[in-house]
Amino acid sequence: MQLAIQAEDVRAAAERIRPLALRTPVMTSPNVDAEAGVRVFFKCENLQRGGAFKIRGASNMILSLPGESLARGIVTYSSGNHARPWRLRPNMWAPRRPS
Repeated sequence: MQLAIQAEDVRAAAERIRPLALRTPVMTSPNVDAEAGVRVFFKCENLQRGGAFKIRGASNMILSLPGESLARGIVTYSSGNHARPWRLRPNMWAPRRPS
């Protein structure tokens, strides 16, 4: 079975967003582990720019756009936290020269 996303796609996306997405910690809590009866790991994406993991996927999509598309601008809409990272630094998406 052919997957839509390959491991190389994930590696390329990670490289594209490296300057923008923070490396967030994975934390544990003995109290939560005891209550759950299993070891629990928390990926603290609430510490990410914008307060959520959303910057990862959206950044990857925007950085994948051809320069001529990016030059036309970006519009986001969100009733939640998806648009927050773009409000933080709108100039981070300065148009690139068409490739």
